Amino acid sequence: MSRRCVGLLIVAAAGALALAISPAQGAEAFEELGAGGTVLGDISPDRGEADTFGVDLVAGSTLDVTLKAGFAVGLAVTDPDGSPFTVTLVRGRAKGLAVPLSGRYEVRVSATNTSGGKYTLKLKPKWAKKVTFEGTDAGSFPFDVPAGATVRASVRSAKGSTLVPTLAMTSPSEAVVVPERVATKNKVSFSSTPSAEIGTHMVVVGASAGSGAFRLVVSRKVPKPVLRKVDVRHGPPGLSFAKDGIGEILQETCVSCHKWPERYETAVGRGTSVVNRLRAKDMPRRPVTMSKADRKKLIKWFESSREP
Repeated sequence: MSRRCVGLLIVAAAGALALAISPAQGAEAFEELGAGGTVLGDISPDRGEADTFGVDLVAGSTLDVTLKAGFAVGLAVTDPDGSPFTVTLVRGRAKGLAVPLSGRYEVRVSATNTSGGKYTLKLKPKWAKKVTFEGTDAGSFPFDVPAGATVRASVRSAKGSTLVPTLAMTSPSEAVVVPERVATKNKVSFSSTPSAEIGTHMVVVGASAGSGAFRLVVSRKVPKPVLRKVDVRHGPPGLSFAKDGIGEILQETCVSCHKWPERYETAVGRGTSVVNRLRAKDMPRRPVTMSKADRKKLIKWFESSREP
């Protein structure tokens, strides 16, 4: 099933990463993360590559996003309706993003220019443990409850108030979860209570006598989400081997002593050993001396690969 995806490219500005709209492109990797998790990936800009991930979020929760990359990275997020979900990263992080709709959100990572490399993406949902409401005389207060959660609440009339409050809770289908309870003096509560439904419940405060201000505190205990860790890195592509001049550098400097630099397929698996030698400058000076620029370019290319 195809999805409309509006890109939000990250642009560095005054120490923060802000989002700008850009066209969407096809994805190279596609993974479902469930409730969230960590992605290890890499982007090959020469192929116009992008990685796409699905994450299932519940309205009323918040989302923490971390995106670390050694290149100019682009991020696009769309909500279950296909509309842009705004994310502003500051030093690669955004915390406490309010989730307005329940459903599948789509997250897309790409390169914003001709660079590329490795990245780490983390998506972690969170729930506020406690929410406080204030009102006068009576009121109904929405409170989101995810699957498996329990809810407890207490209401107390304010100092100087004559209100004797009542307390109840109903489900999204308006079924009674907690029948009305009446305060003995100025306070009434109910203990941890599960609900057969998920979604927005109503915590209802009424008055059995008197009037005045009150404070309502509602708490929830949410099961710890199962977070996935996926690795979608594929290493540097063969096209980059030719297009970025990697093969040419290896041909000029390494083929006289080794066979593996002749082809991408044999070169890509040498990442660790080659990088160690390049960093130590443990390279022969004859018949060809490798320039500093070429050495840095090779290190960057090999470090983006995975050993087979």
